Amino acid sequence: MDSGPEAESDRLTTYEEVLEQWALNDCSAVTNSPGDDAMKALFRRWRATRSKPVTVTGTVTPQSLDRAWTSFVSRWNTEGPEAFQQKLMRREEQHSRLSVQALVSQICQLSWDADRECFFAHYRLGCPGCRGYSVVRPSAADWDRITNSTPPLRNRAQAGGAVPARVA
Repeated sequence: MDSGPEAESDRLTTYEEVLEQWALNDCSAVTNSPGDDAMKALFRRWRATRSKPVTVTGTVTPQSLDRAWTSFVSRWNTEGPEAFQQKLMRREEQHSRLSVQALVSQICQLSWDADRECFFAHYRLGCPGCRGYSVVRPSAADWDRITNSTPPLRNRAQAGGAVPARVA
């Protein structure tokens, strides 16, 4: 068995090729496919369960998305559609319970339901949910005005609904 530097280089090249077997959204190798559009939607949902993007950004390269797609296709083909979709539903449920972003979305919805202009995460970070409605992130002066003119909510009834229970 050759264990020199050339063999190591060959092994890494082979592994790298395995990771990049299919380009992003290439459905040619998918077995039991529900269709290209459905596979792309499943990939978006799968990545969302870990709060990962599905497009190229400053930190996400086309190569990393190709690798993620290859891993996704391999998992789909290995587990089968039923098992994969069950796992996806479990991951989505877990993500909605434990994700900070999901909590921010819940608080945003409660704020709108209680007819509040804004909440702290929107002020500090900007709210992805509100961006879809072109709601401008408030300035420090706007935030002071909002907090001084609106008393804090004291109980669940004022919030317009049940507040999610804390995770133990």
